[in-house]
Amino acid sequence: MVPPLGELPGLPSQDVATDPKRYLMLLGIGFVIAVLGHLTRTKTLIAVGLALIFLATFLLPLYFHFHTGG
Repeated sequence: MVPPLGELPGLPSQDVATDPKRYLMLLGIGFVIAVLGHLTRTKTLIAVGLALIFLATFLLPLYFHFHTGG
């Protein structure tokens, strides 16, 4: 059974939220590096770009979530 709208959980507190700008910048830099790696066929650049994307989308948010107690 679906609860009434008044009983839905609230949004997460903004006190423990992190600013997404740094993640988005790192994600963009990772994409640019990965694309440059594909254009130049350099496996090292591709790997670095993918690592930055993984860092920005998974590892850093997960780390800061558990480190700050969020």
